[in-house]
Amino acid sequence: MSCEREVKVLKVFQDRPGHHFRFNELRLLTGLHQEVLSRVLRRLREACLVCRTTDGYYHLCACRSPDDCPRCESVNKSYL
Repeated sequence: MSCEREVKVLKVFQDRPGHHFRFNELRLLTGLHQEVLSRVLRRLREACLVCRTTDGYYHLCACRSPDDCPRCESVNKSYL
């Protein structure tokens, strides 16, 4: 599996440190189709690289592993 899409999304976060993004904002900035972006964000959340707030904003996750972050507990960890 290629990780080019994941890198593209993470670069958006890197280019704007501390920023919280709405899904549509990420879609426009990455140029990814909404279904593709949804899968990428799910994988990044499962890896605990990105978190989603209850009001729908995505941001870089500050934890070191999914077990260290209570915000990551609700994400299906089947890929880990």
